[in-house]
Amino acid sequence: MGMLPRTAGFTLIELLVTVSLAAVLMMFAVPGLSGFVKSAQVRSAAYDLHGALATARSEALRLRARMVLCPSDDSTTSDPSCAGAVRDWSTGWLVFASGDDTFDASTDLLVKVGSGSDQGLEVRSNSTAVGAFAFAEDGTLDSAAGAVRIAICDERGGEHGVQIDIASLGASTSWKGAPGEPVDCSDPA
Repeated sequence: MGMLPRTAGFTLIELLVTVSLAAVLMMFAVPGLSGFVKSAQVRSAAYDLHGALATARSEALRLRARMVLCPSDDSTTSDPSCAGAVRDWSTGWLVFASGDDTFDASTDLLVKVGSGSDQGLEVRSNSTAVGAFAFAEDGTLDSAAGAVRIAICDERGGEHGVQIDIASLGASTSWKGAPGEPVDCSDPA
């Protein structure tokens, strides 16, 4: 009697060992991936807001007009307004040309709308002057509160947050929190 020819493939034992090893590796990889995703969400929100700042400043220079940024809790509606908590930018923001800090759709030029974050991020500013601030026609910061700071944080706290600083000359910079040097998420200073 002849032996049956051996077919190519995996045995059940080999398959079970491979699947078990993959499961063990995933147990260690998934928590790290979760932190990576959260950090990417914070960075993305910071990039969006930083882009709005750059747009506001460049449009102030280009149009020779005062450009206002204000928090808005209805930025995605057809009739947005500067509304919401004074220092809370989490729900969105508006960039518009105006002589004052309130948006009027009939007279003001709406330049950019930020929809905010739906990932549970906290976006707060230190500016308490009606919650809005502006760039003057020459691109400098037109704020009675002086330099403006905005902190973007998630539930992990300031060590994983990002802070955007807007100097009185209008230039904005950002820095990431770190152990021993966290971003102040409740009152950026």
